[in-house]
Amino acid sequence: MIRILLISLLLILSSCNPYRGFEGVKTDEIRGKKPPSQKIREGHKKSEKRMRKSYKREMKRKARKMGTTKSK
Repeated sequence: MIRILLISLLLILSSCNPYRGFEGVKTDEIRGKKPPSQKIREGHKKSEKRMRKSYKREMKRKARKMGTTKSK
């Protein structure tokens, strides 16, 4: 009984990987040049920049469709 509990506890602890599910981190690259937190931060910045660009493009399209333009 105790062996079963210890084995199940060991399996649960080994399956809880703190880096699992993050796009910017690969477990084989953890020992690389940059720490995982830096990779995640850079990935977040890139995705944020892409989202801002696409938002600006969408607003331009809507302005053209509505026939309004910004005054400079």
